[in-house]
Amino acid sequence: MNIPIELRQRIFGYLLPIKPIPARKPNSSPPVWLDILRANRQIHEECIQLLYGTGSFVIEICKDGLSMCYAPAAPQIYRPPPRIPTGPPTALQNHALQDYQMQLMLLEQQNKKRLTIEREQRERTGESSRPHATSVNGLMSSPPPLAPYHFSMIRSFILEIIVDDGNQVANFYNPDLPTDPAKLERTTFDFCDHLHKLVGRLQLQQLTRLQITMRVGENYSQWQEAVVRTRFLLQPFRRLRKIAQPDVLSVTIQPPGMQEMELLQHLPEYLHEWTSDLQSSRPSRQSPIFEAYWQLEDMLRMLKTHYRHDERLESMDDYLHGARVARENEDQETFGVIWGQVVNVYMDYLNYQREFQTNVAVTIDRINGLLVG
Repeated sequence: MNIPIELRQRIFGYLLPIKPIPARKPNSSPPVWLDILRANRQIHEECIQLLYGTGSFVIEICKDGLSMCYAPAAPQIYRPPPRIPTGPPTALQNHALQDYQMQLMLLEQQNKKRLTIEREQRERTGESSRPHATSVNGLMSSPPPLAPYHFSMIRSFILEIIVDDGNQVANFYNPDLPTDPAKLERTTFDFCDHLHKLVGRLQLQQLTRLQITMRVGENYSQWQEAVVRTRFLLQPFRRLRKIAQPDVLSVTIQPPGMQEMELLQHLPEYLHEWTSDLQSSRPSRQSPIFEAYWQLEDMLRMLKTHYRHDERLESMDDYLHGARVARENEDQETFGVIWGQVVNVYMDYLNYQREFQTNVAVTIDRINGLLVG
């Protein structure tokens, strides 16, 4: 193209979105012309560099998981991170907002081929089929529908954390209905897990701006309880480093029958420390309990899947919740006790399986003896 690059970028600025890309599709928005991305390879590359490198993207975190770019909330589970491409997609059609399903199909085919080769190698060498669990960093490739390559280009995020306690409807009809503390605690830790996994993915790239808005539910007898919960949910972000402009824009609650209340004025000292950590260049502190928890979560999910969600393993859910409480409190002693209980439950289950297999084998021998005579 003979048009100077400065003029091209100015033209692209008129055609591409100028406002943050929302997580959910808005009722109305300024017109954009993303078809320009299909003009040719050079325009495609220059446009996506401008779109992802300078634009802001909104990620909504709710009880169901994460959502962005009009895609529904996607729950995040523990899985080894895929290799992040270092080069651009090969085809012009592979724009981030359009090619997610195709890339997923290709990735699945590649994984099937890789697993087949690895299984054949293990059968020859007698090695275990269970790979080592990885760190929480990079548990997500990226929230759909963005491909990892495009997600890694983003330098500015706006996070909207919407804490739904799950009983607003009940409280609407009966405001005096008491809140179940155990349910509220589990809901809070579910959100904390979502945030840890997102932070682990964001640690893999350099951010310039991170803005956060939060609605922390409504079931509080005193605003001090909401402040404590807010600090807890902001804590996972303190693992991030070298962010030029971190900012918490708002933290609100709306108790039943009352106006919305802003809580930022009750968090000045904490937010000062929080901002300092995110802007700092010193490494974040590593916790062995933190890393051990995610491997424990992965192991328990594998056991449930392998044993078809046997009800004898249902107690593992309570142990897992206790382990994540110990994780956030950095309580290694309690985590060790819970780990011992998990091992005991699994060993008891194995003994039950062996006894069951023995009884079946005895029955088979008896029937064979009767038939053979």
